[in-house]
Amino acid sequence: MLEVNSRVRVKFGIDRGHYGTITYVGGDDKNYFGVKLDCHDREVGCSEYELEEIPMPHSIRRQLWRSMKKGIYVPKEVAVCPECQGELAARSMAWDTATDRPVPVEIQIDCMNELRNGKTAHRWHQSDWHPVIDCIRDWCGAMKESEAAQ
Repeated sequence: MLEVNSRVRVKFGIDRGHYGTITYVGGDDKNYFGVKLDCHDREVGCSEYELEEIPMPHSIRRQLWRSMKKGIYVPKEVAVCPECQGELAARSMAWDTATDRPVPVEIQIDCMNELRNGKTAHRWHQSDWHPVIDCIRDWCGAMKESEAAQ
């Protein structure tokens, strides 16, 4: 069943073959979706028949696991940039070989505003970013620091 934060692939139309994340569910029968494609700045609207859900490892809907090597937009409900309140993107650079879960210290986070225009000049102070990074680690089901050390 498709819901907010589900990963999908577009099956038809101009965006055919592109991957994205559902950000909105609407319509009378809840069969119309707003999809933030990994390759676009804006959401696109898709009907249910146009989308294919991407199954996640171990039947858990988690982002950044080994099957999502490209990275993903972080929903604004999870975290926003602490400096400009912009949208974030995250990807994992390493995964646990036994579980495919992301290794917490290998999660890379980017502010989309800074990437798009390069003029934002974020400071990236740990005191500002550490709570955001913790939220993203929890959201994506990353290994805990104690598990990664073993």
